[in-house]
Amino acid sequence: MSGKFEEMINNAKITELLNKKKAEEENKSFVLWILAIIGAVAAVAAIAFAVYRYMNPKYADFDGDFDYDEFEDDFEDLDDFKDDEKKEEKEEKEAKIAAKEAERLRKQKEKEEKERRKKESGPSWIQRKIDSLTKEIFSDDDMK
Repeated sequence: MSGKFEEMINNAKITELLNKKKAEEENKSFVLWILAIIGAVAAVAAIAFAVYRYMNPKYADFDGDFDYDEFEDDFEDLDDFKDDEKKEEKEEKEAKIAAKEAERLRKQKEKEEKERRKKESGPSWIQRKIDSLTKEIFSDDDMK
């Protein structure tokens, strides 16, 4: 008797497990259906938007009241802007050249000033000492 009772309990457990798996599969399939529907709606919306943009471009409300002279003025302003840029670049190059020339002249003046001071001060103390020692050694008085 106990064998039949255990068998019935085991059958009940197996049936319960099968029902749970079916319920889980139904839930998974339900979620997949929901995602598929959302994806389809999004695809239809994207296609509708693309068709709308193709059929109604932004410039479709053009009246024909276009002032061509004003449009040409924009290009003239652009040309003026390019000319201004070229002038600024040229001025910058000239300024750099002038700065280099000024630096070269400053260094040349410093060098000339240094040489002038050296000439005015005469020989250095070591040169004077060498000269005096040379005179002492090679004087005529000692040679006789």
